[in-house]
Amino acid sequence: MKYYLLLIVLLLSSLMFAEPNYVPTTTMGEVFGADWCGGCTTAWQGIQVLHSTTNNSEFISPKLYTESGALSSPLIQERFDYY
Repeated sequence: MKYYLLLIVLLLSSLMFAEPNYVPTTTMGEVFGADWCGGCTTAWQGIQVLHSTTNNSEFISPKLYTESGALSSPLIQERFDYY
């Protein structure tokens, strides 16, 4: 019985002093662009560098097209106007 008590005390004390090394976080960056925009391609390449240095679940970046015909929608335009 005293071994069980000792085991429980050791486990609880190890939990008190435990320091997690990694806390998962997710960052979302919306990328606005248009198919006629030359600088948007350069910006997207910079975003790809971020994707290559982080895990898939740590950085999410949807690419939203404005004023690009079928690739755009009124909701995307409203969001673009908001920013």
